[in-house]
Amino acid sequence: MMNVTDNAPVTTSGTVTGVLIFSCVVFGVAGVVGTTGNVTTLVTLVKYRPFQSAEIVLFANLLLSDMFVTAIADPMSIIAKTLGWKFFSPLQPLCVIIGTICTVSCVVSLLTIATIGVNRYLIVCHSHGFDGKRVQSIILTCIYGWALTVVSMTFFGFGRHGFNHKTHMCLLVQSPSTGRFMVFFVVVCLWTPMLATLLSYGNLYHRVAKSRRRIVAVTKGNRRRKKQGDSVQLAKTAFTIFSVFVICWFPISLLFLLDRHGGVNTNVSILLSTFAHIHPSLNFFVFYGTNKRFRNAVKALVLGKSRQVLNNQSIATITTEM
Repeated sequence: MMNVTDNAPVTTSGTVTGVLIFSCVVFGVAGVVGTTGNVTTLVTLVKYRPFQSAEIVLFANLLLSDMFVTAIADPMSIIAKTLGWKFFSPLQPLCVIIGTICTVSCVVSLLTIATIGVNRYLIVCHSHGFDGKRVQSIILTCIYGWALTVVSMTFFGFGRHGFNHKTHMCLLVQSPSTGRFMVFFVVVCLWTPMLATLLSYGNLYHRVAKSRRRIVAVTKGNRRRKKQGDSVQLAKTAFTIFSVFVICWFPISLLFLLDRHGGVNTNVSILLSTFAHIHPSLNFFVFYGTNKRFRNAVKALVLGKSRQVLNNQSIATITTEM
């Protein structure tokens, strides 16, 4: 049975209290901004389809997965940091559920991002990808199946979810008894998909950079060139989402490995865990900042324009620059 007191409580010093206050502010802003942004992005993708792409379902899945963090985990993290482990001591199942949601969301988000990256490489470089509702359904089933398999391991003694006294939130518990699971989680569930995605984008960038001039020279019709440009533009958006995930999660993944025996300063643990959970709140800004079609679709949504009006405006002729 999981126990919220598996790792000893940490005395809350003045320094830790200051960091906890800062963390609560960040989680509060991230929860509100992230939930609003994810809902807006999801509605925009569904209503206007600002880019024609086989990954629409995958992007929507990413947004829904991240929304669980911004709408549920972020507010509960504020409660955990303000009320502490004593609040969750009689509510162990609640803390386990919250920690499980965070783990599932992390695994699902990363695997979805990795799938989008591999698909972008296949579409841009080989003119085929994971298309069709049946294929997408199989992919999503595999993603969620793997995520549930990973978290199920924690119910059989290979790891634990509970109140993490180093990060002051419901999360995977870092302790000597869970050391092997933490290594498995970091290496297999985080770093391996990150590496696969990085290789996909590396190959994609190499192919596009190598053939950009040839594409411009060979392509005589604007339609074909525009289609190629759209694919590259969407690849930029997807790569930026991946980069944000790595920037946010790589530091805490190192923490999971280095702090298996509790040697890392509590302030560092709180700050890195807070930084990692900012990622789900940045999707809207990535889409808006990297994709002209999405920006125009958001403006149309705000102004109440119909999808037909937006399509008739012939938004954004995108080049193949990269």
